[in-house]
Amino acid sequence: MSEPQPRVMVAPKRAGGLRKIFSNQTLFLAILIVILSGITTALNPAFLTVGNILNVLNQISVPAIVSAGAALVMISGNFNDAIINLVILAVIGAATVLWMVFSHRRGRMLDPQAEIDRRINDLEDSLSHLQDIFGQAVRD
Repeated sequence: MSEPQPRVMVAPKRAGGLRKIFSNQTLFLAILIVILSGITTALNPAFLTVGNILNVLNQISVPAIVSAGAALVMISGNFNDAIINLVILAVIGAATVLWMVFSHRRGRMLDPQAEIDRRINDLEDSLSHLQDIFGQAVRD
């Protein structure tokens, strides 16, 4: 029998400080948010006021709830084309309403009903096109 070879101990490579920060995405994003908040506060002292922070939290509350619900649906595996269509419908509908409100204030919209009909037709075309795309993706 041959003699067993002695084991050579090699020290593990340690990541440097910057490499460690960049390899951990959560840590990197947290540091980036702190840096950007500091820069913004230096440029505009009203940024870190209680009123502004409450305003930001108020504006992101609905998207945060919708995102959490969508994440739960995707994690549970119940994500299907119906959800995609509803999200697209909601986004296009909201954009259409905002466009109509602001264009009407500027006097650009002459016939609101014709504009609504045109937008609904565009929306139906978009939804059927997306159903075709997602249907092909599911079949493939």
